[in-house]
Amino acid sequence: MIQHETDHARQWSRSVRHRYRSRSPSSRGRLWRVLDGCARAGAHQRRRTHRDDVILAMMIPFVSKRRSAAADVLRELLYGDEPLDRFAADLDGTGVLGLFRLAARYVDQHDPAAEETLRELSVTPGLDSRFYLQAWHALRALGVAPTPEQAKHLYGVVLDVPMKGGLETLAAYEDRSCRYLHVAGSALVWEDRDDPVIGSLVDQLLDAGRAVVDVLSPSDGPRPPLRPRHGRLSLLCPGGLLFGEGRMRALRSDPLSGPVVAAGEQLLYELVKRALARRR
Repeated sequence: MIQHETDHARQWSRSVRHRYRSRSPSSRGRLWRVLDGCARAGAHQRRRTHRDDVILAMMIPFVSKRRSAAADVLRELLYGDEPLDRFAADLDGTGVLGLFRLAARYVDQHDPAAEETLRELSVTPGLDSRFYLQAWHALRALGVAPTPEQAKHLYGVVLDVPMKGGLETLAAYEDRSCRYLHVAGSALVWEDRDDPVIGSLVDQLLDAGRAVVDVLSPSDGPRPPLRPRHGRLSLLCPGGLLFGEGRMRALRSDPLSGPVVAAGEQLLYELVKRALARRR
């Protein structure tokens, strides 16, 4: 189990470092308002085990003046909608994930085998949720549409919350992995998929998201930029990105998005509490 988790976290970290190679001591900032006290209690604790460094990378630091660019790089890895050639370049060329590289080569060569390879990936059991999203993103780019049932399958939820100085972002996936990007530029990577409490909270968040999936249609074109001082709820499905955005007060009070935001806040509180406890 440990090796499985560390492989996923190392691959995510390798993707980040490959694209953005600046490092420095991290700065402390605010969590969502419900987390202020918890963050102040543990933000400067630096005693970590090997497991903490790899599986719970609570602080992936970036130079303060570049934190916005760094956060943008991290955020782009959350949605499973990268160009296939860029995504495949970050993966090892062996095993089932090597099929992404093979598919990228087929696409470059205009080989019809690209569709077959990507379809195989889309139904391969045991992959990260983001990998299924990535396979379907590449298939849609080839003009292949999922069935109506496949199109609405919810693989993940991403919540962007505006804060002073930027955004804080929580991503949770059907495989029970999570990512949290702090406004100050640090990141939390959660890969302990057997934790029953976190798993239950992720399931609750996805259940709330499924009620929204049923009433939204996928957006056309690339993922649009977020408007200033707006929050966004993104639902990650094979049919394409579904999202709603607005002021956080409106999102919290809306009968559809409100339960998603509330479930996200509960999950985030527990994630940070557990991460800080493991770092002691």
